[in-house]
Amino acid sequence: MTTISRDDMTEHIRTGRATEWTQPLGPEQLVPIAAEIDGTWYVILEGQHHYAPAPADLTADLTRIRAALNAADEAVARAD
Repeated sequence: MTTISRDDMTEHIRTGRATEWTQPLGPEQLVPIAAEIDGTWYVILEGQHHYAPAPADLTADLTRIRAALNAADEAVARAD
């Protein structure tokens, strides 16, 4: 399993290679520590200190939610 340090992921985000997740999720409105690189979601799971590939169910959820948010953004932009 490939892992990425927090510092390295911060640099990937800063340079635009990775896209950081910024949207709150769930009833508690928590923002997961997640970033996407080349279609792969990396997350820091509870008790871990590095980014690792997200479990399949979380990957599916983040991908689905990202697509819905992008579609909503596009709809708003067309309405303007």
